[in-house]
Amino acid sequence: MIAWLKRLPFFGRPASYPCVTPPLLGDAPAEQRYAALADYWALAESKFYTPAHDEDDIAALESRYGIRLPPEFRAYLSIAAPRRQFMDQVTISWWAVGDIKSLAEECAKWTPGWGDAVESDAHRYLVFADYMIWCWAWAICCVEGPDYGRIALIRGDPPDAFVADDMGAFIALALRDDPQIH
Repeated sequence: MIAWLKRLPFFGRPASYPCVTPPLLGDAPAEQRYAALADYWALAESKFYTPAHDEDDIAALESRYGIRLPPEFRAYLSIAAPRRQFMDQVTISWWAVGDIKSLAEECAKWTPGWGDAVESDAHRYLVFADYMIWCWAWAICCVEGPDYGRIALIRGDPPDAFVADDMGAFIALALRDDPQIH
């Protein structure tokens, strides 16, 4: 095993560390699904996760990028987003509201393999999570139109692609560590 990976907080957890089954989010209203997610993270990641619930930060995010957040994403941010970035058991780092940046800002020093639609609106795609300390990341489309609310995988090569139609679908896939999101 890679030495640096052994130093991550989730390795070497004691046998008494809670083994919690991820919630089945199903078709419940967004508020119930994200409350279940927050409860799961709070139980499974008790040392690393605290929900933020900060409407002022969410409004500031919208204002900073001149966007209107998709309702599913807004519900996630207001109910389950972490107070500070944390890495879950499948090595996804979930970003705090204050850490979320536009794709153009986050990737200012390099140009991933964005498609034409993503590239032209990179300032209105918000990066909200990454995998294994930025091997790749995920961004949500905040551009009104057919891709509004869809989640894009940002990895550069092969070209980036949409992996979920909304935040609820993405989180359901992430909780199962579904290969579709990678």
